[in-house]
Amino acid sequence: MCAGTKAGQRGRRHREQTGTTGRAVDQFRRLVRYKRVPDDLVPYLDTWDPSFKDWGSAAVEPSEGYYRLNKYDDEPGREVIRASAHPFTGKTYVLVNAANSSATFEFAQIMQQNKLGILVGQPTGGNQRGINGGAFFFLRLPNSKIESIFLCLASSASRAPDAGLQPDITVQPRAEDIARGVDTELDEIKRRLK
Repeated sequence: MCAGTKAGQRGRRHREQTGTTGRAVDQFRRLVRYKRVPDDLVPYLDTWDPSFKDWGSAAVEPSEGYYRLNKYDDEPGREVIRASAHPFTGKTYVLVNAANSSATFEFAQIMQQNKLGILVGQPTGGNQRGINGGAFFFLRLPNSKIESIFLCLASSASRAPDAGLQPDITVQPRAEDIARGVDTELDEIKRRLK
């Protein structure tokens, strides 16, 4: 029996035991509604990266009111992380709560959607419709001086829930546990590992 076949059998057993798909992790699309900010709006926008004002050739394939942003890790020459031939076969637990947003929200979402781990705790922060991914403007209205944040990116044009993620195992800590220094979420994971 060749090594590739043994690895394939190990991988199949791993997928059967853990419920993972065995395929590459779904990639998130970065979507924008505009290719270039209109000139008359520019004076009221502030941001740290001027490229947000004009995506140029990075905004491609307009469809259903969105452009796909082909920038950063989509650029030619970027390295893709390949799956290991010998993946971890144990259970993976991820502690989550409302403090998870931005990169930690995306990590939890990838783990849950691809059945790579079990989320334990409370609902996350972040939003299933997409997060800003670090690209946003501060919009300052000229007369009132009211400031608002205008998000540039979305990761999905779908009608995903306007909410964070629900954990696979909900654990709600009690005030008395917190006061005593008891970590109820971690204790739940330890109980399941026995």
